[in-house]
Amino acid sequence: MSVSRIIRVTGQVLAEPRHLLEDLPMEPWTVVHVKPRQDFKAFEDLRAQRFPALLFSEIRLRRYPGKGVQRSQVPLLPGYVFCAVGPEAHQRLYDGGRVVRLMTPRDPARFRGELADLARLMVQPEAHLKLEPHLVPGMEVTITKGTFAGCRGVIQRRDGHEVLAVNLHLLGHAVVVRLPADQARSDY
Repeated sequence: MSVSRIIRVTGQVLAEPRHLLEDLPMEPWTVVHVKPRQDFKAFEDLRAQRFPALLFSEIRLRRYPGKGVQRSQVPLLPGYVFCAVGPEAHQRLYDGGRVVRLMTPRDPARFRGELADLARLMVQPEAHLKLEPHLVPGMEVTITKGTFAGCRGVIQRRDGHEVLAVNLHLLGHAVVVRLPADQARSDY
């Protein structure tokens, strides 16, 4: 039995239109929860309808002994696509047959910020976090400089290391990144 080994993982944000990340709409945002393994097809459906949409994914390069390298693309948040449409378009989203449910964030501005933070983290996942004594797990921080400037998150301890977790509160998921502690300030 051959065992594969991941040799590289990179983040990718699929956006429709492509310039969507440069200026995310303030509202309304809808979280589209789709049927299993329908993420990319649902994103293509949204693209065909010209709805502004985001899908976060990872590109994985995996080496198989004797078989070479395989490239795969998997959703970062399986089952979720993000769409900048209001309730008036919800029926059109259901019509495609891929949608399980639709969720509307209670705080659109906060949710927009979380999406922007996640998009910034996706393009630089190799950053490392080194905590200073005044940054402790559970503390909310904002990154003040560097690639992640403006991102907000919570300091957490995972696998014996302190990391910055950017949470998508509506979904109950977090994306974790390491970065220099001198680039963060406490939000308290």
